[in-house]
Amino acid sequence: AAAPRRWGPRASPPGPRGSGCAAAGPGAAPHPRGGGAAGGPPTVRTVETAHGPVRGVAEAALAEGAAVVVAVRPEDVVLGAEGLPVVVADAVFLGDRVRRTLRLPDGATLRASGRPAEAAAAPGSDARASFPADVAVILPA
Repeated sequence: AAAPRRWGPRASPPGPRGSGCAAAGPGAAPHPRGGGAAGGPPTVRTVETAHGPVRGVAEAALAEGAAVVVAVRPEDVVLGAEGLPVVVADAVFLGDRVRRTLRLPDGATLRASGRPAEAAAAPGSDARASFPADVAVILPA
């Protein structure tokens, strides 16, 4: 299994209301599936959000029902047929990348960055945003 990604000097840490890279803000609760013993190795856990379940890696032991933030890098967010419901709020062509601002139904923001040929979702369109569990990090809120 791949090691979870760490925030590097160029990455945006999760910010308030889901700005930056947060996929699920405070109030999301870890689900008991996935384990996670105190001091043990990182484990994949399921977080129940108002928009549906998301999976990520939790390095710290988290109590069931604890408020958490799920952080994921913009380049790991994929638009497709499955995942969290979003509206594409903005898309900016940057040459080899398209940076998209996505809005969840509650107004929280996600950022996605991908190649222009990937999922050509125009601003204003409904889409689904997902990411592999091993690239998402579950942090205490």
